[in-house]
Amino acid sequence: MSTEDATRKVTMNYGTTEAAARCQASQLADTNGGGSLQYPVKGLYTFNTVCSWNITVSPSAPGMLLSFGWMDIGIDQTACEGDALKLSLPNGTSLWSLCGLGDKTVSLPYNALTITFVSYNTYQGGGFSLKYSPATESTKSIDIRTSNGGALKFPPTGNYSNNERLYWLVGSNQPNMGVRVTVHAKNIEFSPLCGFDSLSFYTTNARLMQKICGTSTGPEEFFFNFSPLLLVFTSDEDTVGSGFYLTYTFQKLPTTPMPPSTTSVQAKSSPRPTEANKCSSIYNPAPSSSGELLFPASGLYSFHTSCSWKIDTGVQYAGLAMTFHWMDIDNVTKHCRGNSLTATTMNHEVLYEFCGKDDSVLNATFPLSSIYLVFTSTNKYQGAGFYLTYTAVSNPLPSALEISGSRGGALQFPLTGQYNSYAYHEWDIATNDTKKGIRITMERKDIPTCSLASLKVYTKNGTFLQRFCGSSQTPKTFDFAHHALRLIFTNNGATPGDGFRLEYRFSKGKTSDVHAQSHRQQTR
Repeated sequence: MSTEDATRKVTMNYGTTEAAARCQASQLADTNGGGSLQYPVKGLYTFNTVCSWNITVSPSAPGMLLSFGWMDIGIDQTACEGDALKLSLPNGTSLWSLCGLGDKTVSLPYNALTITFVSYNTYQGGGFSLKYSPATESTKSIDIRTSNGGALKFPPTGNYSNNERLYWLVGSNQPNMGVRVTVHAKNIEFSPLCGFDSLSFYTTNARLMQKICGTSTGPEEFFFNFSPLLLVFTSDEDTVGSGFYLTYTFQKLPTTPMPPSTTSVQAKSSPRPTEANKCSSIYNPAPSSSGELLFPASGLYSFHTSCSWKIDTGVQYAGLAMTFHWMDIDNVTKHCRGNSLTATTMNHEVLYEFCGKDDSVLNATFPLSSIYLVFTSTNKYQGAGFYLTYTAVSNPLPSALEISGSRGGALQFPLTGQYNSYAYHEWDIATNDTKKGIRITMERKDIPTCSLASLKVYTKNGTFLQRFCGSSQTPKTFDFAHHALRLIFTNNGATPGDGFRLEYRFSKGKTSDVHAQSHRQQTR
């Protein structure tokens, strides 16, 4: 056996003859710089046992990959406090503990590990079988994957470095799954908008869903109704921290009900529905801060109907993210003057009106943990209603009412009251169609001091295009020859104002950046 093979071979640290018998394992070294380990060789492991093995891969490898074909170590444990397989560095620094059932894959940024098995007198299982090999890609975290979820710890020990930018993509191989993330601990440099160091959660098409920073030791839970989920950690050139530790599980999403393919009015001979039947819906609020709402439960909604639902995440100091998977409320969309679904505060202040017919996804984010949804219909149109899902959003809280869809959206900041004397907020609006431009209608604005406070429009690469400030209640439209824009609101000590409300649409063709006239002037 060569010297290199000898260093790769699994070695066992026996204490006594009895310990050697209890810790007998099957181990093999391969020619690719890794090997395998199975314990016990057959049967079940014994009570009150401690066994230790040292494993190594080539020193030139960027890390090590552990693939567990199966594991049966301990049951009913929340933190592997009983029987467990403990991973540590050769110098004794503890890294992680594994337990439970099923297959697992673990990647670590180390070339040498000590694996210690510990059992007590409460359970006997089949142990584990693993293969270990050199990692093919560099990693700076402990990344554990299972068929039902996983865990992520960054950095494994100590503090993260300045100017880090790391990515993790987690997802299920099963269709129609969401991802529930629990952040057990974090120590990431804090800033009001997490603009310095942060852990961000994105869709795979780069839509930001959540960003966290600061310090906490209690669990924070987030649910994302899609998979896979992209995690991005960034740090700047200043303060560092000990990073984060999180786990995640995959959760089956409710099957999206499909609207009827055709829309028709109710026959005159049909029996008049009762008020209770008129508002029949499938409403599943969940105690875990998410839920769904389908209205009507089947068929088309009735004429002259008024129904309401309370949407409450149950999470204090959280916002609300709502996704319409399809909508068939009215065939007239302008100003929602016919049938509509209105979102209001708990005090019944109108926030936004939804209407129209759209089979594409529409997203709405409210800086409130609970709202009312009120549906009303006239006698001129019957549709299939709507289907939506919702979840809590926190850390940081949403700063504005945000509506975004395939045709456009809306933005209102602040939702109620006035903005603060010192504020910084940014929003991205974009369409995937690079041939389209964006038309913004500034419906109202109250940003009094232009020298200190304003809403500025930039291209995604930072080119300045337009500034909004001052006060006006007259809608005015602006065309931008770009398919993606970044809007940044700043206030550097000016007297607070009521902010702004705007709507935007993705135009069919790009034109040069022009300032349109007010709506009153355009209609002459």
